[in-house]
Amino acid sequence: MEEAGRAGAARGRDRRWELKPGDLLKHSLPGAVVAVYAALAVLSPRLLESLAQEDSWVEWLTFGFFAAAAAAQLAAAWRRPPAEAWAPAALAAFCLLVAGEELSWGQRLLGFVPPEAFLAGNVQQEANLHNLLQAALKPKWLVVAVLALWGTAAPLALHLAAGRLGRAQGPLRRLAPPEDLVPWSLLGAGLLVAYPVDFTGEYVELLTGCLFFLAAPGRAAASLPRAPLSVLPWLLAAAGWAAVESQARLGSASKNECAALETRALASRVAAGGATERLLDKEHLHKRAFSAVGAGYLRPEVLSVLESVACPGAAPAPLRRRYLVDPWGQPYWIRYQEDPEAGAQVATLYSFGPNRRRDSTDSGDAAGDDILARTSPLDEDGAGPGSGSEDDAVLR
Repeated sequence: MEEAGRAGAARGRDRRWELKPGDLLKHSLPGAVVAVYAALAVLSPRLLESLAQEDSWVEWLTFGFFAAAAAAQLAAAWRRPPAEAWAPAALAAFCLLVAGEELSWGQRLLGFVPPEAFLAGNVQQEANLHNLLQAALKPKWLVVAVLALWGTAAPLALHLAAGRLGRAQGPLRRLAPPEDLVPWSLLGAGLLVAYPVDFTGEYVELLTGCLFFLAAPGRAAASLPRAPLSVLPWLLAAAGWAAVESQARLGSASKNECAALETRALASRVAAGGATERLLDKEHLHKRAFSAVGAGYLRPEVLSVLESVACPGAAPAPLRRRYLVDPWGQPYWIRYQEDPEAGAQVATLYSFGPNRRRDSTDSGDAAGDDILARTSPLDEDGAGPGSGSEDDAVLR
């Protein structure tokens, strides 16, 4: 009898690895993410980058899948007795945290300026916690840890220990994803470690969101209408995208004018000796303006340039100006590269504009609602002709 019981348990464990009706549809979701990523990496790297930009489709879908996973786990926790609710509640809290971090807690959507601690200590000047850890631990390793521990080690350990955990088996299994999702977790972790192309991390984060959504317990899915639960991530992503697009049409004229004045002032100061020799020695640089000062590409006096800019109809904003942040709470950027028309290196200072998303091209040409100001060619001293005048920057 004992041997028969062990054999039955072994057959049960093996069946968890068998494909069941509907599995093809389930695996098509992470499969589609990986397929799109691989195809774009080979055929259209620019489109791969464009889709992965902040507030573009990859980010909004990542938010959508984590938010939908949180809703499903909360539904599961609500339907269980308190002694069993902790596992789905913990997963719901984690998914909500990731969803909020993915959108910087609404910073770009709402256009607020983060507290000074985030502006000074976060290289991306965003209102999120994971980038504060970047000096000690890059965010990609946090995702690798989640995929390795939650996505791989936990289901494998439960598979091997089936029948030996007693009452703990149920709650622990509700924490771990199904075993058949392990290959996707391994693939995601491997892609992050190898990082074959830029923006790999954004696509793996989307893959991870899909896995958390697919790992939501069956009772959670049954507690919500199946069709709405299935389309919830897509609805959230579409709503976010629409909100971002509407911001460009409903933008404030005074903020547009202020950003134009500030980018022009920054470009003029860079052209008037604000660029350091370290910048002039580079062929190409694309960086947040505040970070460029910290990295020694721009002189420290650039930080005080915006204090003297008078923006009609705008309230005083000493904090954002001190950290070179635009009126929508986004950092100003500098792009330094050769201008084919001028045949020389120029610097472009720009804001993402009302939609709070980069639209300009790699060549520095204006696109979308980005607000740009470009310096005249810089010489070896970091100055353009007639440096110091307003004519040293050309508004684009």
